[in-house]
Amino acid sequence: MFEKSGIKNIDMPDNIEEICDCAFMDCTNLEYINLNKVKKIGNAAFKNCINIKSIEFPTNLNHIGSEAFDNCINLSSVVDKSNISIIYP
Repeated sequence: MFEKSGIKNIDMPDNIEEICDCAFMDCTNLEYINLNKVKKIGNAAFKNCINIKSIEFPTNLNHIGSEAFDNCINLSSVVDKSNISIIYP
């Protein structure tokens, strides 16, 4: 999908409910994510997105895949409004 692209901002449309595995992996310029109505974040979806600083999980999010935010070394703020039932290490 957008893997290794130069994308800097993501504002998910309301009709997107799932982010696929590895969808934004290695997007090292990515700084901002608005998940809106996403229910599922796939495995390694944002892996190695080293410039993400904060994220807010929406209330309808219920699944975060394995290594979804692995090596997001600047991620320092997480606001969790979700009802997560499955989180993988």
